[in-house]
Amino acid sequence: MAIGKTATGNFRWYPEDAIDGDLTTVAASGQTGYDKWLTIDLQATHYISRVVIYNGGDGKSCTAV
Repeated sequence: MAIGKTATGNFRWYPEDAIDGDLTTVAASGQTGYDKWLTIDLQATHYISRVVIYNGGDGKSCTAV
């Protein structure tokens, strides 16, 4: 749903890497603290039932419901 859309955030590397569909690319804030954010413009209204976040390169995922 997010692939090919626009991502912005306070990331040290490119925030669009967070939604490129490639699990080997990394999007990281490079910052400490709790002020990290990522915004994805899905260009329409969508019902989202879950969010899966893959942790760069280690193959592990975290699902937020």
